[in-house]
Amino acid sequence: MEVYIKLTADEIREMVPYAVVCETMSSSRWNTGRRKRLMREWFTESERNACNRLHAQARTWYLHKGVPDEVVMKPTTLALWHKLAGFCCEL
Repeated sequence: MEVYIKLTADEIREMVPYAVVCETMSSSRWNTGRRKRLMREWFTESERNACNRLHAQARTWYLHKGVPDEVVMKPTTLALWHKLAGFCCEL
């Protein structure tokens, strides 16, 4: 049985660093060789693929539609949001 967490809009704003992810992944620092090398060190292949999906979600929440009223996600997804935000801050 899989465990999921349910977050309200306020909890998403507090707990999910979508703005940091969106701003960093959309900046010029993202398309560098240094970032690509570090990305291979920090993340597995499946995590890198998931990061692309998280970036699309971050753009939607931050730039287009706003944060939804509720989101249901796995705890591993929330952990990946935080890992990706930490990576973005290292750049």
